[in-house]
Amino acid sequence: MRPPSFWVVVLASCGFLILMSAHATDNAAADISGVTSVNSLKPHISNRVPLHPLSGDQNIGCDCYSVPECFTNCSFVPQIRPRLLGSREFLQTLPTPFGVTMLQQLRRKRLKYDTSTASKWSYFQQAQFRLSLLGSEKAIQIKLKKSSVFSADGDYSTLFYRSRNGIVSEVEFTRPEDCFYTGEVETAPNTSYAAVDTCSGLRGAIFYQNVTYVIFPLPCPSCEPQTAPHLILPWQATPVARNASMRTFWKPVDLMAMLQTSLERGVSAATDTLHTLWLEFIVDENLLREFGDNFTTTIRYTASVVNLVNFHFRDLPIRIHLLRTQVWNLGNRMPVERSIKATLNGIQRYRSEQGSVSSRVEGALRRHKRNPQDLDDSGPPQPSPGAFKHVEYRKSDITLFLTSSTEIEFVEGVDYIAVPGSICTPRGTAVVRVNLTDFEFHVARLVSKSIAEILGILSFPCPEMYSCDDREVFSRGDLSRLRLALLSGISACLRSASVEERESLTIDTCGNGVVDRGEECEPHQHGITVNFQPGGTGSGIVNGSVSSSTGCCDPKTCLADVHAVCVDGACCRGCQLVSRGRLCRPARDQCDLPEFCSGLEPNCPSDLYLENGMPCRVDAKTSEESTAAASVGAEERENALCYEGRCPTRSSHCKALWGPSARTADEFCYTSLNKNIDSACGEGVICEDENTMCGLLHCRDGTDEPLPVEARSLSFFNLRTQHDRQKIQCQRQNLHVGHAPY
Repeated sequence: MRPPSFWVVVLASCGFLILMSAHATDNAAADISGVTSVNSLKPHISNRVPLHPLSGDQNIGCDCYSVPECFTNCSFVPQIRPRLLGSREFLQTLPTPFGVTMLQQLRRKRLKYDTSTASKWSYFQQAQFRLSLLGSEKAIQIKLKKSSVFSADGDYSTLFYRSRNGIVSEVEFTRPEDCFYTGEVETAPNTSYAAVDTCSGLRGAIFYQNVTYVIFPLPCPSCEPQTAPHLILPWQATPVARNASMRTFWKPVDLMAMLQTSLERGVSAATDTLHTLWLEFIVDENLLREFGDNFTTTIRYTASVVNLVNFHFRDLPIRIHLLRTQVWNLGNRMPVERSIKATLNGIQRYRSEQGSVSSRVEGALRRHKRNPQDLDDSGPPQPSPGAFKHVEYRKSDITLFLTSSTEIEFVEGVDYIAVPGSICTPRGTAVVRVNLTDFEFHVARLVSKSIAEILGILSFPCPEMYSCDDREVFSRGDLSRLRLALLSGISACLRSASVEERESLTIDTCGNGVVDRGEECEPHQHGITVNFQPGGTGSGIVNGSVSSSTGCCDPKTCLADVHAVCVDGACCRGCQLVSRGRLCRPARDQCDLPEFCSGLEPNCPSDLYLENGMPCRVDAKTSEESTAAASVGAEERENALCYEGRCPTRSSHCKALWGPSARTADEFCYTSLNKNIDSACGEGVICEDENTMCGLLHCRDGTDEPLPVEARSLSFFNLRTQHDRQKIQCQRQNLHVGHAPY
């Protein structure tokens, strides 16, 4: 029995603990993460295992419904049973049932028990594997080709940091290890899908016969991932944790209006147009520590997640590329708070400052660039002197911040948060909490839901004919909502291949005085004056320096502080509710009632007023309307009827219709004309003697034509006559006073 010190605990990229013997091969010992680099695989490609003639009759798998009883089921597969016995403790932690299979790779018309697709210089463009699924009598064969995780243009880079003589500088290398594939089951080319990587064994997901399976190599002490038995588990969906009480202030985006505009413009093919989305991951210090400070494992993990995200978006015209992975290897570049919303605010501010710096030094930024062959798996690359090259800083469409669930337990109790409807703005940001004991498929699920929310899925209700089950990554209802979001034009910048055009469609509007998509507040609403420059960062603060820690609305991001209770409303001051009883809407006049804050809501209560028809009296000291009314008799000046919270007079209507000098006409105009004009007291009604003063409005001393533009489209008259030897002017418009919009 070997002593415990004889074993080394290793963290594999799938998040499982592996016990590796000290007598393991030199290549395995050189990379304690359990992930072997491309260079270290080359000596073993041709000599590790013998080739077998192509045959579909070999039994290469077995099913396990109970551990360890199921081990006897695998006794007829010589390579599997002894390795299962060595991993008994780990297998007992897995949900049952699961399948165990040996993988056979078809290469040059021969089968071999080896999953490595590494060629002399890189990885093969295509691959085929034969494996046994859980409950399947016959083995299936999957046909794979290189995935779109990395674009063909070679735009990917990994950014990390180096400290020399107390100076921290950015370093990047640009050639990724491209061992990621997508494909299908050979016998079901249109109804199956596979997204896997062959970096260290075969890992990923396979969708076949309406079931999603996750696959990964068995972490056994004496196994190399490339030749180990692989485990296949049917994916068991569980609800994603939600927190309805988490306080955020993003307003719903009216994508229905945008959709209508797009349809009117004839943008009917938007759902068929390919949308290319560039992702950037930021891996914080805590998560890097979970990966054993291993750069290779970290980068493989993020790329694997993107490959699986494309698996989830496969039914939509969206292709997702990994543009950049930032690794915070010298400590976190911003505080990671215990509140996920506070962390989101921080990462958005970091992005804003980073983008501002990049724009100022564009054309002059120089970073160290290295090739992956120079990469030491156990730490960051060490650039050689003079290894500099100009790097164009390309902005990502969405930035996802990944942090460790071991170190951080967010108080809100959720695993992710995203800025809804923020695509094609500088606020396309999300925070995802990563648990390495989960499959990458689950983390890809959280990332996919974050992307969907950023694309605007929450702006549409679930269609009645479909379900929107949160346990699924994307149900049929979710896919329908995402198609509507794409059709609305909210993600128009993703359709352009030009970097310049994409960036011109992504304009920062923070500080323009309007709460736009992805914003929670505007700084000016809270006493912060910002010099807004279209296309700029919107962070030119006039009234002193305001940071996210001192102001409740961050002037650089337009996101509300995590302690904010409200962001707008007559009963909201400094993002907090004012006390109960504070006047928020004074009475306009005697027919209106004042409103007071409740202390519970940011908005002033509904406007209440006296019932229409209640008598009111005009007072020249309190009503601006009474100035014109003072020229008519005492009865007109003092007596009126309440209407919609106001105490209107005929002169106030004349003033609104014919100008500030207008006033009500002589009573003769009402008594003599309204009794003879059809519809003067309503449609088809001639006024009776007692109702003449309530009919058509007659004015005097006004302009030659009505002031409101809409009133000019109707007929109006200007009658001048004499009565009792006095000149009388009767101006009228054929619109009943009660129906006037002024």
